[in-house]
Parts: sequence; structure tokens; C-alpha cells
Amino acid sequence: MPSRLLRRFGLIPGRPGVQAFAFIASFEAVVRGVSLSIYPLLMYRAWSDAATVSKIYFVVGLVSLMTALSVPMVARHLARRWVYSVGVGLYLLSALFGMLGGHYTALALASNAMATATVFVCFNAYVLDNVPKSEFSRLETLRLFYGGVGWTIGPVLGVWLLRIWPGAPFIVVGLASALMLVTFW
Repeated sequence: MPSRLLRRFGLIPGRPGVQAFAFIASFEAVVRGVSLSIYPLLMYRAWSDAATVSKIYFVVGLVSLMTALSVPMVARHLARRWVYSVGVGLYLLSALFGMLGGHYTALALASNAMATATVFVCFNAYVLDNVPKSEFSRLETLRLFYGGVGWTIGPVLGVWLLRIWPGAPFIVVGLASALMLVTFW
């Protein structure tokens, strides 16, 4: 029974399939869904100035763009699995900075944006390498279905946890990131 379940989700070594990619994407949806709602609130709390927060978001956007553009170059020199792992590591780093709070929130946001760019590029390259073109629509359907929980509950959960303790949402981000990395490997 357990091996059948692991095989169904593509968690047994071999060529990953649609289920495995959709499952990995579900963890990323939790990471991004929780993060989405809390960063603007924490950034404004830390700086108390909308113009400063806007400038930080602009710089983080540029850093994210440069990261996404540099991932293919880095992947030529490092195995893609390591580049992907570094991307997930950046999610973990963002959780750590987020738990520190205050002005470290900008570093959390930057780490999160760089992680998203890195993981997105690598994930899509893996999909193109391992999923037959005829299965793309099935993958997207499952990815949206599995990710729906993270994208639906994540923002509400993030704000709710923020009221309990500002570092609490980042525990969820860290756990989901760790699960994403374990599932990937």
C-alpha cells in the first residue's frame, strides 16, 4: 500500500511524471500563498512609509528579474537539481529572515523573490524534459487542483498567523519549503 501511494505521486525514484510535478507545485503554492499576503503588511510595519516600501519592492523586482535571467547561465555550470535546491534554499532563507522581522523583512522578500524566480525556471525546464507534450494539459489541471489549497487558504492563513506571532507564517513557509525539497529529491 505505501509503495503504491508513493508511486502514484511519483515519489519513487525514476522518471518523474505528472503527479510528481503537481505534488511539488502544491508545496510551492503554500509557500507563495502564505507569503503573498504577509509581506506588504510586514514591510509597512517595518518602514511605516509607503514610498520606502514601494522603492524596496521596485529593487526586489529588479533583483528577481536578474535572477530569472541568470538561472539558465548558472544551470550550464551547475546541475539543474542543485540550482533548484539553491532556489528552495532561498525560500528557507526567506523564512529565517522573516522570523527575524523588522528590517530583515526586506531580505526575506528579496530571498523569496529570488527563490520564486529560480524555482520557476528550473521547474519549467524539468517539466519540459520529463512530461510529454500530450500530458501538459493534465499537468496544469492537476497543478492548479493541488495548488488551489495553498493559493486559497494560504493568504488567509498567513494573515491569521501574523496576528498570533509575526514569525508564525514563516514557520509554515519553512516547512512547506522543506517538504518541497524533500519531495523533489
